[in-house]
Amino acid sequence: MGRDDVVRVYEHAQGQGMRIEEIPPVRPAHEGHNHLIDEWLNWMEGGPAPDTVLDDNLRSVAMVFGAIEASRTDSVVDVEKMVNAVTMN
Repeated sequence: MGRDDVVRVYEHAQGQGMRIEEIPPVRPAHEGHNHLIDEWLNWMEGGPAPDTVLDDNLRSVAMVFGAIEASRTDSVVDVEKMVNAVTMN
């Protein structure tokens, strides 16, 4: 991306020269926390699930704690078992 916030794709085709395609940045309607709130409200009204959902977050944290535990004990850790213990699955 250049200083003007435009992404340019340069493509050279043999015998045709250089082709430049400018792709303007996508400007979201909301940013930061407002974006997260907007996603959640849209989901509550029947829209797609938000980018981050609790199940994904639990699995991510379980992987981190599993890695810490594996390092601490110098052994293999069953991350799925850790997730199931927390979510009671």
